[in-house]
Amino acid sequence: HNLLGRLLSRLGEDDEEAELALQRAIALNSCETNTYVELGNIFMRKQQTNTALVMFRRAQELEPLITWRANRQTAEFSALFLDTPMGGSTPVNYLAGRAGYDRHFHCVIPDTPANVDLLRSKADVVFNMICNVDDGEAMLVQALDLVERLGRPTINHPRSIMATDRESIARRFADIPDCVIPRTVRVPGAVVAEAATSKQFGGFSLPLLIRVAGPHGGDDFDRLDNWPDIAEFIVKCPNANYYVIEYIDYRSMDDLFRKYRVIFVDGEILPYHLAIHNDWKVHHFRTDMADHAWMQQEEERFLEDLGSVFNALQQDALRAMARATGLDYGGIDCGIDREGRIVMFEANAAMLVHDEKSEVFAYKNQYIARIKHAFDAMLSRRHTCGQ
Repeated sequence: HNLLGRLLSRLGEDDEEAELALQRAIALNSCETNTYVELGNIFMRKQQTNTALVMFRRAQELEPLITWRANRQTAEFSALFLDTPMGGSTPVNYLAGRAGYDRHFHCVIPDTPANVDLLRSKADVVFNMICNVDDGEAMLVQALDLVERLGRPTINHPRSIMATDRESIARRFADIPDCVIPRTVRVPGAVVAEAATSKQFGGFSLPLLIRVAGPHGGDDFDRLDNWPDIAEFIVKCPNANYYVIEYIDYRSMDDLFRKYRVIFVDGEILPYHLAIHNDWKVHHFRTDMADHAWMQQEEERFLEDLGSVFNALQQDALRAMARATGLDYGGIDCGIDREGRIVMFEANAAMLVHDEKSEVFAYKNQYIARIKHAFDAMLSRRHTCGQ
């Protein structure tokens, strides 16, 4: 029942059946941590937050830390990862995968005190996974208090994350040479609705990019060409906060859209992927790159040699962006317009990095592995400096 419920939950096709299977599992064995965690995830999706928190707290009582042991007899050091169910977190399944150090995961839960002495004993270095200020501000405040009490070297300190909302990042990037930074503001849905009625919004011109503040990816995000469509978009979630973003045409000379993702690790810029699409909303999974060898070859050239796309001045601009975020680890999504300027889409610590299982894109893995190695080396350096 436990395995069935967890599988159904992760498939996301039948939460009711998944919940039933997990409840049966608890009736048979009330001491299995993962059962409560998965039930909590289901209740979060159903927006039953209080019930979800009961599940997460019970899981933490049973197992205060989830531990992944080092892939060697004696671990080099011990890293503590801070996560939360109450906001977006840096995806680390790949980054914190097979490693020569122990990894301990602690869930920061509202109104739930942490065993600071236990956590400190496992924390030669801390990696703060809580990375989305739009939906996790309260958890960042709680994580900040915890980190200061731990007194250990911390990567992506909560205080730094707090200044990485899209509006703040756009302002901090505004003066970087050779870049185009779309104007970005965060406002309540009522303000956008009023703008749709009055057909004007603070000097912005149509089309506009509008997205719900919080989610990443392409959900709750669209380019809207007229005010009636904007009004209809806001009606779906009228009480949400929204980002209103200037639309900048970043098509290449062949009229295709290219989105480059680079990952920065302690100031080092590493290419992660290139997505090529015939539509402005570019995500690798939305493209038909699997059907075009030339696209794959272009992506591999980018991965092999960052300089094949970004010249020296543009690379300086990417490094300046990384510094301006204030983060130790994160990613930048951007394009290049026809004038050769970098068009910044977003920069934060929420970027997904994973290896490729498909044979079609297996060429990427040797380059993605460089990011994993740089991540491990960063943790090792911070551990060494903290001794």
